Amino acid sequence: MKKSYLSVFFYFIVCYAFAQQMQIDSLQKKLNTYKKEDTTKIELLIALGNAYLSSKPDTTILLCEQAYQLSSTLKYEQGKAWALHRIGNANWIKGNFPIAIEHAFTSLRLFEKIKNKTGIANCYNLIANTYSMEKNYSKAMEYYGKSISIFEQVGDRFSIGRAYSNIGRTYYMQDKQELALENVEKALLILESLIVFFLLLLLN
Repeated sequence: MKKSYLSVFFYFIVCYAFAQQMQIDSLQKKLNTYKKEDTTKIELLIALGNAYLSSKPDTTILLCEQAYQLSSTLKYEQGKAWALHRIGNANWIKGNFPIAIEHAFTSLRLFEKIKNKTGIANCYNLIANTYSMEKNYSKAMEYYGKSISIFEQVGDRFSIGRAYSNIGRTYYMQDKQELALENVEKALLILESLIVFFLLLLLN
């Protein structure tokens, strides 16, 4: 079980680290040269904050706080929602679970208002992750189910795999080995197919 979970964790790290490395320099250059105070700047701040999420969560918080302030000035609800979600994610990584879930629910309400399904699903996943770490496992499973349902609707297979991996971790934390392995294997199948597809694109 540990080997399987480490494998799926490795896949996520490789994919995410690769994307991060490609994004950070490019986004930083664009942000440094972009002079307008508009929605494009907000998107750049949030994207750069997301790229720093796993390595520098404090930087993510600073960038997304800037994005939130500018979004508030411009009354850009989507920008506010994503900024709050990323701040919540960064606090989850830092272990600040009450702050993480507060931001998750606040951003969820904004995403619901603008009917952004991808945002709603990501909020559900963050809420589930927080409940899982707080050992409220029934609530975690409820929100993982909600997130997978919407990720399937929008065709986000990577996030579906991520959710199954999180479910596997949650079962593992409860010492439910068979259920943990079952969900980790689901995640592995999805991630392996995505990696093969990505490699084929590179070779063509």
